[in-house]
Amino acid sequence: MKAIQIARLFVPPACAGCGSACEPERSVCAECLRDLDLSGPIHDPPLPDIDAISSVATHSGVGRSILSAYKFNGLFGLAPFIASRMSEVAPATGESGCVVPVPAAGLRRRLRGFDTAEDLAERLSGWTGLPIRTESLVRIGQGRQRGKGRSTRLADPPVIEAREVHDGVVLLVDDVVTTGATLAACARSLRESGAAGVLAVTFTRRV
Repeated sequence: MKAIQIARLFVPPACAGCGSACEPERSVCAECLRDLDLSGPIHDPPLPDIDAISSVATHSGVGRSILSAYKFNGLFGLAPFIASRMSEVAPATGESGCVVPVPAAGLRRRLRGFDTAEDLAERLSGWTGLPIRTESLVRIGQGRQRGKGRSTRLADPPVIEAREVHDGVVLLVDDVVTTGATLAACARSLRESGAAGVLAVTFTRRV
């Protein structure tokens, strides 16, 4: 038996949702799983250039705690759980679809050390069997949406450029959606580059 397995017999892993003791080989306790299921899924009405947006849960309570543990507390082992849940609610793209992550600002990516949308998109590609195209979109400038109010987000969306030609349907992947301004900017560029349709999936939705 490995040392980490022995340790878990005496100190059970903490649930990423509530911090309580969790069953071995699990990262979220049964109670938090129930709460997560009760808070979603969320299916938003279409936005300009986006045919459908689906999220696993609201960006509050358990959903927010799990995402924060993954993004800010270094619990990268939560990524498979998060991506599998996203695959369950993701809009169907058909056989010609592909997965594209929402590009992060370069400064934010360097400070955090990894790109959450790209990480989740790669895992979602594995769950869905759809090919991933990580170089499809780039964000111009260092501006970011986090911390901005709703009106500012809508009035000043990020500048997104498509660097590849697209066809078929694209599944956009991000960790959280607030106003949809970033997703809409991505979708607009994808449509201009030839995408026949754009769908989106996130783990949480601010409401």
